[in-house]
Amino acid sequence: MPETTLWKCLRVLEARRAFATYVIYAYIGVSAFKILQVFGLMAGQLNYEDTGNLDALSMVGLVVGLLNWFLQIAATIPIVMWIYRAHANLVAMKCPDLKYSPGWAVGWYFIPIANLIEPFRAMRELWRRSHSLESGAVRDAPEMAPWWTTFIAANTLSFITAFSPAHDKQDLFGLLSLALCIASAWCLLQIINKVTQAQSDLLSARHTFA
Repeated sequence: MPETTLWKCLRVLEARRAFATYVIYAYIGVSAFKILQVFGLMAGQLNYEDTGNLDALSMVGLVVGLLNWFLQIAATIPIVMWIYRAHANLVAMKCPDLKYSPGWAVGWYFIPIANLIEPFRAMRELWRRSHSLESGAVRDAPEMAPWWTTFIAANTLSFITAFSPAHDKQDLFGLLSLALCIASAWCLLQIINKVTQAQSDLLSARHTFA
């Protein structure tokens, strides 16, 4: 593939990185407010049971909760777009012996059971091959294991929270889930930034020594 086309692919990746960064930061910020909201519920400062007579503080908390839910769903769009483009760039750079195609790097997230491990493996391949086109020994990002561990733990706690009959446990599990979501989002953001930079460095090196 011509170098000019590869640079265009990299510019697309950078644009998607920027998009994902904005959304992830927004999600982290709203999630932090959501944590304060959960503390307010636990302390009895917020009350959503009487929906016809909400005070201003409760209204703000309700809006934050809805915004948090919206961003949690909306954030998947730029992240998935970035994952697809980053894997596609490896294909464009003729990286040999890739185990994951761009489509499957995204698709595994939506397949039950397999989505517990395959997305992590695909991201690990993306990290390693973005730092070296050859399949040599490249260390994982320090954020890699924490990203996936907190992601799985957060989703597990969210599931438990949804079906827990005890309100006090719902609040506690919800609080832990939010904290884990923030940690996971932060780790993912570091991975996105570093992989994008690594691919830029790879292409620059190819251009220099071509």
